[in-house]
Amino acid sequence: MPSLEKILELLRSPEESERRHGILDLVRSGLPTAVNILSDLAHKDSSLEIRYYARRALDSLKKKALIEAAENLIKPSMQNRGKSLSELLGSLDPNIRLEGLKMAFEDADIATLRFIRIGLQRESLPELRAAFITVLGRFGQKADVPQICDYLRDIDPRVRATAVEALSSLGTQPAFFHLVPMLEDVDDRVKMNTIKALEKYGGSSLFSLLQQMALEGEIWMRDSALFGLNYFKIPYSMRVLGEIAETDPEEKLRDKAIDYLRTNARKGSTEAREILAGLGESIDGTDDESPVPPGFENNDDKRGRRRK
Repeated sequence: MPSLEKILELLRSPEESERRHGILDLVRSGLPTAVNILSDLAHKDSSLEIRYYARRALDSLKKKALIEAAENLIKPSMQNRGKSLSELLGSLDPNIRLEGLKMAFEDADIATLRFIRIGLQRESLPELRAAFITVLGRFGQKADVPQICDYLRDIDPRVRATAVEALSSLGTQPAFFHLVPMLEDVDDRVKMNTIKALEKYGGSSLFSLLQQMALEGEIWMRDSALFGLNYFKIPYSMRVLGEIAETDPEEKLRDKAIDYLRTNARKGSTEAREILAGLGESIDGTDDESPVPPGFENNDDKRGRRRK
């Protein structure tokens, strides 16, 4: 096992791969200072991915990773073997409720899911809420999407992160509609889970999803789609941003689309530059005196954008 000095050297490395190795060595070391070091990494490391891994490691060291315990399918204790699943999940003792969740992982069926749904509604502990959601995501159905979506707004980030994973497992389009806004969650683990889920959804499918949200959805969908289109840089995403900038009925969304186009233009996107020029917008946000391309001459909008 590496010494603390060696582990700290890895954690200070500019290479993310070495910092990840350092986190693993730190967790395995059992050093009493590990919690403080991981806490510092989880909040201050420059890499979103490293902050995510540090937070996961921190949860493990604090023995709060009850989801993992359930997923490992640890056999329920013999003293509870004679009890029904409804008795276990309805117990006032959280340890017994956890035993019920382990049992649900071993033998999930329609009746089991009914107890899981009821238990999730009643659960007060965030660790167990997350475990209930994990079971529901693994064995649930399309009809479970609305209930899981409710937990995307849970006060505890572990629950929100688990809800993202569960919706990704169910894999329905309505589920992914609700995942896109989670890209802007304040918690790094929630963001990382969302990024992984949307990347798994696929490039062309993800573009179609974001395009539909941006051009046909409610205002919260259009707002979230703007962020997603800018974040993933999918082919043709600049065109959709331009369409939003030109036609969206909400001024704040038109302005946000223009800001994203400007950001991409400054980073070298020729397509973003051309779209801005077509909208009569400058890259730096000042009045653009350049010639207006054909088709935009009769624009009455003071910012040079046409509206429907």
